[in-house]
Amino acid sequence: MSTEQQRFREEYWKGHISSWKRSSLEIRAYCQEQGISHNTFYYWRKRLSSRFPARQLPIASRASSFVPVEIATEATSGVSVDLPDAKWLGEFVSELIRGLR
Repeated sequence: MSTEQQRFREEYWKGHISSWKRSSLEIRAYCQEQGISHNTFYYWRKRLSSRFPARQLPIASRASSFVPVEIATEATSGVSVDLPDAKWLGEFVSELIRGLR
């Protein structure tokens, strides 16, 4: 298998792992819904977690996009703050909560 094919497979499974983490489903239910083998899912989850510590597992869908926010008040006029988009923030909070359990 070529390096490019291997990279594609890793990204594919990173995406499924990220989607499963964002869902409220058990692994078997998620896999059934997605039409993928739960045994293969477990294999890739273990394989990727051995390469990346649990808190550092890359999330394939994470992007570095930010949504500009402007705060218009008399005291702070002209100040703007860049915050991550809502999807990224939701993923971050979910991972944070999982890490606290």
